Amino acid sequence: MQQGLLAWKESVIEEERTHINDIVQPQWFDRAFASALGIEDLYELEVEMKLAFEDIAFENLKDKALAVLPLYEAGLLPDEKVLEIFGFDDVIDQLKALKDEKQKAQAELQQRMQEENQKLQQQSQDLGQGIKYPAIGGRGLLTTIEKDEARKTIQQEPQQTKQAKKND
Repeated sequence: MQQGLLAWKESVIEEERTHINDIVQPQWFDRAFASALGIEDLYELEVEMKLAFEDIAFENLKDKALAVLPLYEAGLLPDEKVLEIFGFDDVIDQLKALKDEKQKAQAELQQRMQEENQKLQQQSQDLGQGIKYPAIGGRGLLTTIEKDEARKTIQQEPQQTKQAKKND
């Protein structure tokens, strides 16, 4: 069907367009153009105006979608181009405005997060200055205490085992 429509466009429609252009050009365009340029004799006019017809597209929305959406999903076409292809030119401005608003909101959120991080870092620095660790160091001290407790536990286990055998 698609090929039949294209053949009809190339034969019948192009012929009709040429016929209309041949009628309208000398009667309207040449005279209007000559008067706009201030030329009285049409034969002195060195240029011609031609009527340009918009091309007829015989593809339907489904065909466009099948061709365009895989390219969009692959990231090869931006949002604006897809909307333009489908003829939603009026939505492009709205999409750009939404993107701008989203970008501003993200920038504001990022700025607030940076400010909060700076406050938290300042607070932790202020708290860290008030804590005095022993000369060995905080983690070293804990490790020494843990080692001492482990030694005590190891020493107590054989004694508990001996007492349990005596009780049996």
